[in-house]
Amino acid sequence: TFSVSANGCNNPVQQKTTVIVNPSPTMSINNITASICSGTAVNITLNSPTSGAIMRLTSVNYNGATGTLIAPQNYTPGSVITESLTNPTNNPIIVTYNFDVSANGCSTAGPFTTTVTVKPSPVFTITNASPQVCEGTQTDITLNTPTAGGQVRLDAVNYNGATGTLSAGALFTNGQKITEVLVNPT
Repeated sequence: TFSVSANGCNNPVQQKTTVIVNPSPTMSINNITASICSGTAVNITLNSPTSGAIMRLTSVNYNGATGTLIAPQNYTPGSVITESLTNPTNNPIIVTYNFDVSANGCSTAGPFTTTVTVKPSPVFTITNASPQVCEGTQTDITLNTPTAGGQVRLDAVNYNGATGTLSAGALFTNGQKITEVLVNPT
């Protein structure tokens, strides 16, 4: 409330003004897919308790993974990001999403960040250096997986009347050889 006076005279009319102080907007990120396999969709929910909030994706760094979002992109509270991410490499890739939030003419730069580790699809090859052996001779099978942390699992083995020592469930690492001796009782 204001009043004015000049040269000993007062103006009896008062004037009022108000200032609305809007809060600094905040946001939260609920990332339930912090680590996914290649080809899987993320599930990132964006929320804000601030009335009228708009959350903006300011950047996304795919680091070699493939995704579909292009920054900037605006979201409202409750929005869920569900893009599928593909990792074309043999090693995990970390994808980083960066956001800011604004409401009622105010903005907060954050940092509001979340990451998703995109694990590669495991691949492997089998090299059978001796596809035909004589009884009592070792096999020469090499299992290779260039995928970081990869293990090759033997799901089934069919000896077709011959006998060997392997059973389903055996695990092998990159470069490991199968050199079992096979017996043909016929």
